[in-house]
Amino acid sequence: MARKHGLGGAQERGVGTSDAGNDALRLNYGQVTRLLTSVLKVDGGKAVALSGRLKHFQRSRFPGGTNTGPGPRAVYRVDQVFALVFAFRLLAMRFPPRDAAAAVEANRHTLRGMVLSAWHRSRESDGDGNAGESGNVGPLLAAVIPDGLEDLRRAGFENGPADVLSPVPQRQVWAWMRGVDPLPTPGLVLLDVDAIVAETLKAVEDLGLASETDIRNGFDDLAAQIEKAGQSDAGDHD
Repeated sequence: MARKHGLGGAQERGVGTSDAGNDALRLNYGQVTRLLTSVLKVDGGKAVALSGRLKHFQRSRFPGGTNTGPGPRAVYRVDQVFALVFAFRLLAMRFPPRDAAAAVEANRHTLRGMVLSAWHRSRESDGDGNAGESGNVGPLLAAVIPDGLEDLRRAGFENGPADVLSPVPQRQVWAWMRGVDPLPTPGLVLLDVDAIVAETLKAVEDLGLASETDIRNGFDDLAAQIEKAGQSDAGDHD
């Protein structure tokens, strides 16, 4: 049976395709709504509107990897939770929902790696925001070059490609700001991945949505996903 595609090319899949066990972070729809309401500082009286936007993503089968059709209730693991958090961060920057979802879905592998790195960096931190033994300096940043007019630049091109999201070193940002290097485009969006991961996990803790063990196992599951994807990519190039 053919699979249906939603925003960003996400495919509808069932829950349980990559299960690391029962003690791993898993949130249901209601918990994700509470989490987003807290992280995005949405007024409690307007949480219904936020839920409506989340339902829009769900109907469009975003993020990929959750069951959004009939059957078991949707379950969001670390990967899907942060896909939603980043998409809503882009919505807050006035990205249209379709473009926000497409950018996250198209760059999902990159985002997984950055989220996992931010998690490891937070555990290495000395508590004052300084790097641990790895010597990481400055925030982990993701750059997005938005282009909502791509479809107008090419004949017969209905929908432009998803915006690219990529890691950018802090020294590169300083080079741009000081005029040492020209900006890659007149318009540039920067996301502080360290801050996004930290405030999301703090909200999970404050709301009592998962234990420290659940979170740790959830990130172990994420690491396994990344490793498996890397092995698959290596096999495709053999």
